[in-house]
Amino acid sequence: HHLPEAIAGRLGDGSKWGVSIRYKREDALLGTSGAVKNFERELGGEPFLVLYGDNLHDYDLGALARRHAAEIADMTIAVFELEDTSQSGAVTMDGAGRVTAFVEKRPAAAPVKGWANAGVYVVDPVVLGLIPAGFSDFGRDVIPRLLNEGRRVVAVKMDRPVKAVDTPELYRRR
Repeated sequence: HHLPEAIAGRLGDGSKWGVSIRYKREDALLGTSGAVKNFERELGGEPFLVLYGDNLHDYDLGALARRHAAEIADMTIAVFELEDTSQSGAVTMDGAGRVTAFVEKRPAAAPVKGWANAGVYVVDPVVLGLIPAGFSDFGRDVIPRLLNEGRRVVAVKMDRPVKAVDTPELYRRR
């Protein structure tokens, strides 16, 4: 949404890196899952990756996809341990890695150590049918809905955090 010409100008069609990039302009912001819903026709019938563009990571995406397939999950979430999850999506899981609770950015009186959403997902196409048209957010709308409906959401623990690059200052620090 912000400076789309700069992004498209820098990345082009992706062929320089051996990938194919398609763009859709959002005149009004659609949120994390609303933007994915906007690509529903292009995604086809296979599981797909969602990576938040304001985070940097070096996770093994192949391992994440393999775990997703092995678990026959509706959604697989990369998580990392954080000293204070109050400004993140806090993820609770059972011993097998199945997500049992997810709370997006809950203010806390004191820091709450736990597992945080890394904004890296493998999503089964069935989830697209659960995302409403217009604005919606994975952390506030989709993941809680999946859990409320008893769908299979799996977490994969990563050994390091993502690096936030939401602002020019954060980007320069990385």
